Amino acid sequence: MLEPVLDSSRRREGSTCRPTQQDQRSYQGQDQDRVPYDPDLGAEDEHLMLTHRALSIAQTLEEPLRNLLLLLLDYYTTNHGRDALKQMRGASYKQIAYGAHLAGLSSEERSKLYEVARSIPMSEAQISHIIAELKRQARGRAA
Repeated sequence: MLEPVLDSSRRREGSTCRPTQQDQRSYQGQDQDRVPYDPDLGAEDEHLMLTHRALSIAQTLEEPLRNLLLLLLDYYTTNHGRDALKQMRGASYKQIAYGAHLAGLSSEERSKLYEVARSIPMSEAQISHIIAELKRQARGRAA
């Protein structure tokens, strides 16, 4: 995720640097490009339940969406660091589109994936894990 650009002209010796109001608005506007998501779902136990929900939904889907969500089988939640922060944000539609591209989904399947991601709701951590697994599988096929 991109951090807001700080206005260095406001920096003074010994003071902390804060984002300008314009920076804050542009940073907050990025949430519009994400799956609607409650940050409380990022807590370790809540996120574990969310992952179980995604796996449960996967069982109701047809291929290739089922296999895509089943990549979460070896996903583990965390309670610290950057990965924990990713658990507190919804997946971006750009990330979902990238995952769909890596999986070779059609336009119709990609649209269905957006719907599924909203229904879970899918976190940034979950889609990042799916993308990493798809890349790992692609490297394995290339070797």
